[in-house]
Amino acid sequence: MKISVTNRTNASVGFDPDRVRLIAPDRVTPGPVAADSPLVVGPGETKVAAVRFMNRGSLKCKEEMKLDPSDSLFAGAKPVPLRPIAFVARTGS
Repeated sequence: MKISVTNRTNASVGFDPDRVRLIAPDRVTPGPVAADSPLVVGPGETKVAAVRFMNRGSLKCKEEMKLDPSDSLFAGAKPVPLRPIAFVARTGS
């Protein structure tokens, strides 16, 4: 999966793709089995990071899941609070 991070603030933010979590329909919350290195997104920039999740039984691509970025974004030393993002996976996306 590719995650695009756009920074619309006046300060740089840090993004650690390895800290993103999925929320499956049964509330299982797996972390990535592989992810790009942490990166810094400057003001006005958009950067893309790749993450890979392993199917842990309850993950089904045709059902709605949520991507929880709440522990992955930082402004300085402070986490940036964000709500989970709902999506349905598609082959090749």
